[in-house]
This record gives sequence, C-alpha cells and structure tokens, in this order.
Amino acid sequence: FGVRFDRLNAALLGASNMDDNIDFKALIAGKDRQEVEKVVTDMIVHEVSAILCISVERIHPRRSLHDLGMDSLMAVELAMGLERRFGIQLPVMMLNESPNAEKVALRIVDKVLGDGEADSQENMPNLLIKDLARQHGEDISEKEVEHAMQDVRKLAEERVR
Repeated sequence: FGVRFDRLNAALLGASNMDDNIDFKALIAGKDRQEVEKVVTDMIVHEVSAILCISVERIHPRRSLHDLGMDSLMAVELAMGLERRFGIQLPVMMLNESPNAEKVALRIVDKVLGDGEADSQENMPNLLIKDLARQHGEDISEKEVEHAMQDVRKLAEERVR
C-alpha cells in the first residue's frame, strides 16, 4: 500500500531529489568542512521530512526534532536511515539528547571527516547516565555525571576485591 504513494509523497515533501543511491563520498569530494556540514544538514532535513511526512520547508535545522513530533520509534528509523545513507554508525543515545538536524549533522560530519572523538566508547556511560536521569525528569550537569561515574568506579573496585 505504501509503495503506491511513494512518488506522491516524494513530490509533496520535496524529497524526490533525495535518492538513497546517492554516492555521499563523491558528493562531498573537494568540499570544505562548512560545505559538507550544509550538504549533510540538508540530507538530514530531507530524511526527517520523509519520516514525519511534513514538507522540508517546515523543518528548521535548529528546531528540536522532538518538537517537530519525532517519537522514539521515528528516531530509530531516522538513525537507521542516516547510518545507511552516510555509511557510519551513530551512537545509540544521540537522538535522545534533544537533537536537531544541525547538531546531528555536526556529529555525522565529525565521524565522516574523522574528527569525532565525542562518540567514543569512553563517553557512552556518561550519555547513559544523562539519559537515565532525563527519563526520571532530572536534568543533571556534567559535574554530577562525573561524580556518579566516580561512585560507580569505586563500587566496581570494591566488588573486585
């Protein structure tokens, strides 16, 4: 049923020029970082447009994807689409951190251009702590996260002894 309306949806959403078969590496070849960020942001906006079934014009790159109506299942769909499109693996928690197309683009560009250490495995526990706190209605600072990590390390050391 959905296939019957793919062309209509693409035309209505302005996504007809966003083909999954685009060679992303060729598309960004010879471009500086700022140009790559613009290309990636535009591609993310088109992907979000298709998932949310809203026009590209209604998506401002700095507006929260959650405010646009993206739920957790849609975020998973977005992450999978972006991973396929850009050939990278995105951190699990990235789309739970009140993301917008611009922030997501910066993380992707960091990974694509090899600059991104922010997504290292070492940072994953901190992201998990922040997400868990957010799920319980708390917004904790980096300092509080670091204190929690210190407590966890102490408990782990005690348990090993």
